Amino acid sequence: MSKTILIVDDQDDPRNLYKLILEREGFQTVLAKDANTALAVLSEYVPDLIILDVMMPGIDGIELCRMIRTRHTTLTTPILVISAHAGPEYMTRAKDAGADEYIPKVNQYQHILVKVRKLLNLEGGSHTITPEMGRPSPLQAPAKLPSTIGGKTRDQWIDTITNLLRHPSREMHGQAIIYLAFSQSGDNTYFSQTPGQRFFWRQVRHTLEGGTNESARQHWATLAPVVQALIQPPDSLDDALVTCTRHPDLECRQWALLILLENRSPSAVEMAVQRLNDESGEVRSAAAKVLSVMGTEREIPVFVRGLNDPEVGMREQTAKGLAQIGGQVGTMALLTALEHGSAEAAEAVAHAVATLNTDEAIDGLVSAARQRQESRVLRQIAYALSTLQDDRCREALIELSDHELDEVREAARMHLEAWK
Repeated sequence: MSKTILIVDDQDDPRNLYKLILEREGFQTVLAKDANTALAVLSEYVPDLIILDVMMPGIDGIELCRMIRTRHTTLTTPILVISAHAGPEYMTRAKDAGADEYIPKVNQYQHILVKVRKLLNLEGGSHTITPEMGRPSPLQAPAKLPSTIGGKTRDQWIDTITNLLRHPSREMHGQAIIYLAFSQSGDNTYFSQTPGQRFFWRQVRHTLEGGTNESARQHWATLAPVVQALIQPPDSLDDALVTCTRHPDLECRQWALLILLENRSPSAVEMAVQRLNDESGEVRSAAAKVLSVMGTEREIPVFVRGLNDPEVGMREQTAKGLAQIGGQVGTMALLTALEHGSAEAAEAVAHAVATLNTDEAIDGLVSAARQRQESRVLRQIAYALSTLQDDRCREALIELSDHELDEVREAARMHLEAWK
């Protein structure tokens, strides 16, 4: 029996192309142009897999993913998220919302069939769609090092990789990084001595699960400076990564921060504070993530400013940071933003307030549910209320289920249904 896949995307062209790709492989598809249509479908029928676009009007793909995961009928249904953003921060947001897999839109058509087969545990392994939309062909990923690199000592490796990374060809940079990443998954672990190094190599290998060598080479070539840092001796690694946090390329700055975080480096917090004013929203989000994990009460003023940042990832990470710090000051900052802050700030902090799981936090959520008027805020509050098994939260959801705004009513009723 063929598998059925729900495709949710507000744009006709990608939605119909996904349909074409999947139906040519024998899958059945159901299409939805927005979150409300998707929720209506899921109320009547549970597909074998769900594909969500992130950027949609009203309820976006991340919020929809969270809502789907609150329903007992779709608690374990595989979800594949597709986003125009390729940075690791957006992959983290999708995974935190409950997604099983994530594809940057830049590689969506090469990756989608492979990811679908993987999530559905189908035979046939890794395939990629050709640009001419022909039949899939096996993905050829470099599982071994070429003979010109294998069998060398650590110093010889450093010399060889450094020379490749200095080659005039960007394609050579990308290929060197891929070879190095695959070598670190086997017996040779010269450059996998820290959690940050292992984190980076895993991400490189992950992109090859459903893509092509060419697309991966192009993607990773920009990170040659980060890789040069990662092959430094352990006592020089931090200094090299700190230098990368100031690199002109935004992806280098972003990855350097995340690797410093994985290593719990003493330099991570200082570099993160410096990058909170970065011109790139993705870099600011990475900096906020560092502080959300490693920050202290000293960073609370920075977190409060971050709640009004134009970048959604920055707002969400600073909210997590305040929740992680907790205490009277952290809690007060969150509740003030929830009840009296901008719509963007209130939307970002709702779930963070729920994670506190205190009487003060619950009272704040209930109060905000009755005071706020913005649909986007009330939908997030409804989700936050649904995560707390408390009678006060259920009563607030019942009130929201009669709200004058259609989207708020729908969200509250869906969470009440899941509560049962």
